[in-house]
Amino acid sequence: MFLLLGADIFRVLAIEPVPGPTIPRRTRHRPLLAATRRACAVLDACTDLEELLDHATDVLAAQFGIRHAMVLMAEDGEDRLCAVASRGYRASGVGAEVQFGEGVIGVAVACRSRNQLSSL
Repeated sequence: MFLLLGADIFRVLAIEPVPGPTIPRRTRHRPLLAATRRACAVLDACTDLEELLDHATDVLAAQFGIRHAMVLMAEDGEDRLCAVASRGYRASGVGAEVQFGEGVIGVAVACRSRNQLSSL
């Protein structure tokens, strides 16, 4: 977490290419519809929430190549999210809490909540 104390804004007047090493483009294409179908089949076979959460991050890695993920749930009547599953991080993160409006995740959920309320 950090507190933003200031920001610099610049206007780009020109861009000049500089020779250097390039990263080759990935040629591997992931058929997203088929991956989504496989992911849904795995999740549909789950019989309880614990099994669903265990498989959710596995499916993201196996079908979509997402190696770092967290599943967060809002607590009823609370202005915070709680991490209920994670993958790809050194420490599990399960049990971590994020207040609405704090950090990148908290700000995103606070904005989303405001947008949902204003559209009602």
